[in-house]
Amino acid sequence: MAEGITYARPPIVEALLDIHVCLPESFSLESLLKCQQKVKKDYPKRTNAQAIKGEITFGPKLSTSASSEPAGYIFASDDGKQVFQAKRTGFTFNRLAPYPGWDGFFGEAKRLWEEYRRITRPTGGYSRLALRYINRFDFPTPGILMEDYFRTYVEVSRDLPQVMEGCFVQFSVPMDDILSTATITKTMANPIIPGHCSVILDIDLYRTESLPTGAGLWEVFEKLRDGKSRIFEACLTDKLREMIR
Repeated sequence: MAEGITYARPPIVEALLDIHVCLPESFSLESLLKCQQKVKKDYPKRTNAQAIKGEITFGPKLSTSASSEPAGYIFASDDGKQVFQAKRTGFTFNRLAPYPGWDGFFGEAKRLWEEYRRITRPTGGYSRLALRYINRFDFPTPGILMEDYFRTYVEVSRDLPQVMEGCFVQFSVPMDDILSTATITKTMANPIIPGHCSVILDIDLYRTESLPTGAGLWEVFEKLRDGKSRIFEACLTDKLREMIR
């Protein structure tokens, strides 16, 4: 989490590192299969990645349609806890719980990126760099007072019952010091245990301007990591921190 802070029960259920690139139209999807060659022992599973396209037609009658087209490939470990996506639009590394810590997560993302970079040679540069962390908090009660555990929450009129059974809130804030934007989503989730309640805190921190070239992207990710940790801490109360210590 934030610098110097570790938790015995980290709430991270998924972490993602995402790099969007600009490849020429002539680059073939089949070439992306080569990204698996040197890491197939660790990522033996393969599925196709699809891009969904929607279309709205205006006229005497409004009509909508959706279609999908091949976008690349998804390679996964045997247990499904580590996945990397090699697509024409870029690279994504997903790590599911248990989270191995920043060094383990970041090191594996860099290793896999080198395979993607070796095959694609993205000389057109980057268009988006992002870190996304999805956190899940489970409470042993059917409902909670959000203000007891979160510093960012939906405030309900005091004239209404204060224990929420469902909510969804999403907003974006600029992180000017690291030239980035954070999209923060908080929602109730189906509890794993009956009689409990669960809350998802999803932090997606990304940068689309003043992007570096070459290996300079890793310095940006270090800054995104620090920014993500600051956001996480800013959203929690001390009562919730005690729960995960």
